[in-house]
Amino acid sequence: MNKIITAFAFVFLFSTASPAQTKHILSVIPTQRGIEGKDLKLRVEFTNVADLSKVKLFYKSTREGDFKQIEIPLSRENIVVVTIPGEDVKSPALELFFEVIDKNREISYFPGKTPYELMQIPILTTEGAGAVIILSPDKGATVRQEEVVISASLIEVENFDPEKTQILFDNIDVTKWAMVSAELITFVPENANLQIKPGRHRVAIILKDTLGKVVAQTSWDFYVLSPVEITRRERAINYGANFELELRQESVKNQGNFYVRGRGNFNSSYRFLNLNTNLYLTSEERSNIQPQHRFLIEGNLSDWVKIGVGDVYPNFSPLVLSGYRVRGFYGKLDLRYFQVEVINGETRRKIEGSLSREIPIDSLTGTLPQNSIYDTTTGKVLIFSYGAYKRNLFAVKPAIKFKKNFELGFTYLVSEDDKASIKFGGNPQKNVVLGSNLLLSFDGGKTEIRAQGALSVRNENLKAKSWTDTDIDSLFKDTPDLRDNLKKYRPLIEKFVPLNQYIVPINPLGLSSLAYEASLNLNYFGNFFKFDYIFHGNEYLSFGQPYLRQDIQGFKIFDRLRLLKNQVFLTFRYENLNDNTKRQRDYTTKFINWEVSGMYSPLINLPNLSVTYSQSASNNGLPYTDTLKALDVVVNKLSFDVSYNFEYIFRNRVSFTFSLTGSDDKTVLNSDFNNTAFVFSLYSDLRENLRGNFLLAFNNSKFKKPIFDALGKFIGTGEEKFNYISFGTGADYSFGKMRVWGNLAPSFGDLKRLYIYFGGSYEIARNQSLNFNCNLLFYSYIDIVAYLTYKITF
Repeated sequence: MNKIITAFAFVFLFSTASPAQTKHILSVIPTQRGIEGKDLKLRVEFTNVADLSKVKLFYKSTREGDFKQIEIPLSRENIVVVTIPGEDVKSPALELFFEVIDKNREISYFPGKTPYELMQIPILTTEGAGAVIILSPDKGATVRQEEVVISASLIEVENFDPEKTQILFDNIDVTKWAMVSAELITFVPENANLQIKPGRHRVAIILKDTLGKVVAQTSWDFYVLSPVEITRRERAINYGANFELELRQESVKNQGNFYVRGRGNFNSSYRFLNLNTNLYLTSEERSNIQPQHRFLIEGNLSDWVKIGVGDVYPNFSPLVLSGYRVRGFYGKLDLRYFQVEVINGETRRKIEGSLSREIPIDSLTGTLPQNSIYDTTTGKVLIFSYGAYKRNLFAVKPAIKFKKNFELGFTYLVSEDDKASIKFGGNPQKNVVLGSNLLLSFDGGKTEIRAQGALSVRNENLKAKSWTDTDIDSLFKDTPDLRDNLKKYRPLIEKFVPLNQYIVPINPLGLSSLAYEASLNLNYFGNFFKFDYIFHGNEYLSFGQPYLRQDIQGFKIFDRLRLLKNQVFLTFRYENLNDNTKRQRDYTTKFINWEVSGMYSPLINLPNLSVTYSQSASNNGLPYTDTLKALDVVVNKLSFDVSYNFEYIFRNRVSFTFSLTGSDDKTVLNSDFNNTAFVFSLYSDLRENLRGNFLLAFNNSKFKKPIFDALGKFIGTGEEKFNYISFGTGADYSFGKMRVWGNLAPSFGDLKRLYIYFGGSYEIARNQSLNFNCNLLFYSYIDIVAYLTYKITF
């Protein structure tokens, strides 16, 4: 008992401190190790969420070139957990950054000052070193008799002798009928004349070294259907559902709010038909903001027809339409060698403008403002704040493909604001994009060539009058080539968008609205190599991918080498990019980023080690005395991570993280930044049902901030600091159908606060549970966030 009390007093709340480089995000914490193919949860802590308008997470695997995005729903809680889907979690690492828009419409980023300074999270290929990876059948799977093939990957296992491998099927040794290599086990029951009866079956795989010592083993069950069960399943309707109700009370800076949120999912299948329904409802839904409710009804007809109605996030092309919410209809037809996808709906709903103020007509000088009307009955001018037009989007993508080796697709997108949807709005716009993509894959996917391109045109004011040939002759009399091209192609252009002074680009043949990318992937001998070339024109824009980086071109190189049966990862990344793609300015900014890292994850009981060094340089070549435009900044970062599992009194996992970050601004602004971060954490399983954690975190940041006078003239540099120390204690205890937890985490220094978190869960029945959580943040004031969640599954 004394040992338990002593250890419990030495456990603290887990956290991974990130350098505080934005005033809005304090830290980003992976709540568990990153495992390839499994959801990854990030705990994001804001300094004050009440100051924020919108937050987006952008992420990608280091093996990929395009970022995906998640919009983080904001309540009044300073801590939120965001989940990256398992299908996007790929080794060796994820790269991510946050874009934060505050209530003043100012944009900032995390972890750096730009979206090109990335946070990296290592991703492991399996949950533990030396694991046997089950390929088929899955654990607990239900299969037909003719589908039974036993298969497992041994690529993660080292120091075993294939000759001493043992495979048991229902406690019968079937090793001599199995195919065993250093990387794979395959057993087909028919080869052993083994009759597979309906019912539950068990497989066991035992791997031994040359001395006969067991180095790895696994076992699992699966179920074989009888003919009667197969017939019954084909005729029966299978269904499942789960629902969740959340009641949330928040008090932030003495402002209280109560929320009700509900989530539901229903899925059913009948023979080759599948139906899935997702629903999210919240009391935060308001008619004067964009939709907060989410719903989707989706049906599949085998693998060749898919139809969805509701909030869809289509992925047609990374350049044209990727992960952007569309509320409407989605359809997909897959005929093996030909595929077509279509989406039609709205991306933004109408929100009428609101009256902001009234002024007497006599006090007005000049003409009426564009956002106003004159009320003849009162003699006043009514000034309105602009609303939002309803924006519709239609896209179609036909593609020719052959298995996973070839695909040639074309994407057409048109998105337009409905001018009649509201009375008081800004300039309605229309966007048309035509794109294509090509995939060539060889040697089982080990060699891949990808290419994609797109051309956009948009009109930024549909209210303006279209040009006639006479208008074009008058406006472009000094540029005869442009004049002749506009007159020649005007009938074609106006089939898509009106041609007037608001068209972008004004010269479609100038290719400033062109974007294209090409990549080569090679994956041989434990080495993954990727080369990318990108060009995004300065005027390219797709309303289906509005966050794509514009005005950039250059190349990227990524190389990852796996050694010692995936125990050692060596990674190199290099980017050489520049803007000013059409020489529209008299200076060009170069962005050169590189990174080298090494990770050691031993199969035996030794510490996991990781070290990374990176540098990001931005330079536009202007004289340093130009305080408005000059840019010459170099950011260096060194990080070191160690983690170790060991047993002393209890089962423990200890981790240590240390990082140094520094920026050197060579211009007269001298906006240097330096950060030192240190985190030590310990997990301890005090009992089978009792777990504790320990944390000690230190953060030291120093900023140099330029100072300007009232006229905007640079007069000097000031220095700011942000230093704090955090530690805490917490435990998680389970007993019977209940589980309770609690954490205490004070911070000292420039971050003065006390964080208390406690809660519990209770299993009402096998398919029902209650969960309660309460967060208390003590500053000079107290923030309280408490919520109760009820879950039921059918």
